[in-house]
Amino acid sequence: MNSDHYISLIYKELKGIISPEEAKDLREWETQSSENQITVEEIRQVWIESEQYELPFELDHDADFAKMKSTIPVSKNPPKVIQMRPRRLWLKGIAAAVTVLLGATFLFQNYFQNTGEWKVVKAGTEIKELQLADGSKVWLNAGSTLSHPAEFSATERPIKLTGEAFFEVSKDANRPFQVTTDRTTVTVLGTEFNVRDIADEKTFEVAVQEGKVRVQKNESTQKIILVKNEKAVYDQKNDSLKKVIDKNLNALAWKRKRLKFNDTTLKTVLQIIAQQYNVNIDLKNKSLEKCPISGGYSIETNVSNLLEQVTSNQKIEVKKISETEYELVGGKCE
Repeated sequence: MNSDHYISLIYKELKGIISPEEAKDLREWETQSSENQITVEEIRQVWIESEQYELPFELDHDADFAKMKSTIPVSKNPPKVIQMRPRRLWLKGIAAAVTVLLGATFLFQNYFQNTGEWKVVKAGTEIKELQLADGSKVWLNAGSTLSHPAEFSATERPIKLTGEAFFEVSKDANRPFQVTTDRTTVTVLGTEFNVRDIADEKTFEVAVQEGKVRVQKNESTQKIILVKNEKAVYDQKNDSLKKVIDKNLNALAWKRKRLKFNDTTLKTVLQIIAQQYNVNIDLKNKSLEKCPISGGYSIETNVSNLLEQVTSNQKIEVKKISETEYELVGGKCE
């Protein structure tokens, strides 16, 4: 079958009129290639964005029809008899006209709807947990802000985020769940993932614990499909969005209160700790950067203790220069 058939099924799914057999057929086609997945997500995105448009004026159907009617000239000559085309041809013409009318009705219904009341939730100095109207759960990291509709519509679940949050999304194939930040848009149907986009940082990250998400940089064609244990990392300097495999998912450490490493280089470990605690760490002995580190470490301790635990096998001395500056001196790989 050609792609037009599956595009039709996507719209039927979004409108809630797809049959179980058609839904199965669509899912099988979607999983055949990344191109098919992107097609599905782009159509869902158009559906979502179209519903957010608000008509800037009120419609007066009777007045508009009367105005149009007044522009049609009325002939005084007898009506001209026109030979009808064969039945099959004019039936096709009617079918085309009905298709256009249905399309216009679809556009009207989806472009001219109100999105309703939105709520704003701010996390202070601690993590804030909340449950959305669809049953989805959100853990909002300290200092972050989340905006969401009081009630979701029948076709979409839009969220706006500033900062960092972990989402546990209730599955709903007919209502994509979409998280938008200043720099990226994440679209899912049902999954568990983390979004970090902090204004003064030069990167943003999206990490997936379960399910599948699509990450797209705003105002750009760059997009990535992520599955379990993968994350998207945007580098502002190079304006690049790339996919990284991350089985440890330390992007979630702030929520689970624990860091995990499995033969991770010391250089990477120190970068993760520095980001987690918002400090600078200077490893003086650069020859130790590739030392492998393994183990689990609680982050419910101060950074000095954590650094001592992580580098104990390397016999590295931890020096606290200030509240945000640390030096690691000496040591060797073991």
